[in-house]
Amino acid sequence: MTSNRQRMPDPRSLDNDPVVARLRTANPSPASVPVSASGPLTAVARASQLGAAVGPLPESLKAALADAPAIPVDPKDIGPSKWANRHELSLQVSDPEFATLVRSFRTNGQDIPCVARPAPAGAAFRYEIAVGHRRHAACLLLNAELESGFPCYVKVVPLADREMAKLMNRENSDRKALSPYEQGRYFTRLLEDQVFVDREDLAKEMDLEAPTVFKYLQVAKLPGAILAAFGDPRCISLRWVEEINRALRKNEAAVLAAAERLSVTPDVKEPQRTLRALVAASGIVVAKSSTREERIKVSGRLGAKVKKESRGISVAWGDTLDAATVKTLNEELFEWCDQRLKKVLGVQ
Repeated sequence: MTSNRQRMPDPRSLDNDPVVARLRTANPSPASVPVSASGPLTAVARASQLGAAVGPLPESLKAALADAPAIPVDPKDIGPSKWANRHELSLQVSDPEFATLVRSFRTNGQDIPCVARPAPAGAAFRYEIAVGHRRHAACLLLNAELESGFPCYVKVVPLADREMAKLMNRENSDRKALSPYEQGRYFTRLLEDQVFVDREDLAKEMDLEAPTVFKYLQVAKLPGAILAAFGDPRCISLRWVEEINRALRKNEAAVLAAAERLSVTPDVKEPQRTLRALVAASGIVVAKSSTREERIKVSGRLGAKVKKESRGISVAWGDTLDAATVKTLNEELFEWCDQRLKKVLGVQ
C-alpha cells in the first residue's frame, strides 16, 4: 500500500518553487491559489478570507495573508505553536464541535486554509501553525484514516512572535472563541515567554481592558483540584473566578477538600452545580436566584445589561448607543444565533 506521504504532494518538492521561495521573504508579492485537489479534497478558493477576518492587524500583515497562496502540505510536517491555545479536549472527536468539523472535512474538504510560519531551525517539523489548530487536527486524523491521505492547506507567512500572538488571538475571536481557561493559559504562556512586557502591554496589543486580561489569567491560575472538580476547565465562566477565589480565601482547606470529592465524578453537564458546591464548602451562603444580571462596560461606559436565566438570556443595550448601532447589533446577534445553532445542530 502506498503511504500517505507518497500519495499527497511532498512539501519538500516545493523548495525550488519560486512561489514558495517568495513566502520566505519579508515582502511577498501577489500569487495564485491552487484551484483543485484530488481525492476527497475541495479547492481552497477563499484566498483573501483570512486577511479580511483577522481584524485590526498591521496592513503589511493583512496584505501578506491575502496574497499568500494556500499550498497542500502533509499534516505531519506541521507542528503546533508553543503557544497553542486550544485545550486538548477541543481537539478530540469526543468534542461535539470538533467531531462536526471532521465530518465536514470528510464530506466537503477543507475550505479555509490554516496559517503557519516556517519552523525554527532544529524543529521536528517544517511549519509552525499559527491559525487553525482545530483544522490541522482534523486533517491529521483524516490523513491517518484515509488511504489516499488528506493534506492540510496552509498559507505560509513569515511572522514575528508578536504578530503571531495577535493573529492567533484575533482568529479565535472571529471563529470559535476560546474558553476563559484557554484564553488565560494562552496569555500566561505569552507573558512567561516575554512576548509581551506585562499585562498592560498584552492588553493594549490584544485590544482588551487590563482588568479583563487579569481575570483570564486568574482562571488559568486556579488550583489543579478546582479545575479537576469541573472535569472540563473550558466550562468555567469568567464571572465565576471572583466567587471561587473568595471561597478559597475564606476556607481554602474545605474548598479544596470538596474539589477533591467532586473530581471523582465531575458534573460536566451542570458546572453551575460544581460552582455552588465549592462556594458552599467555604461557608459562604449561595444565592438561589435563577436570574442574574450583568453589565458590560466599554471604556467605563455601559454597553449592555445582560440577564441570564437557566434557559436563555436577554440583552438591553446601553443608552449611549444610537438607534443605528442598536439596530446593527440586533441584526448581528440574531445572525450569530442562527449560524451558531445550525453549526451546533449539524445543519448546513
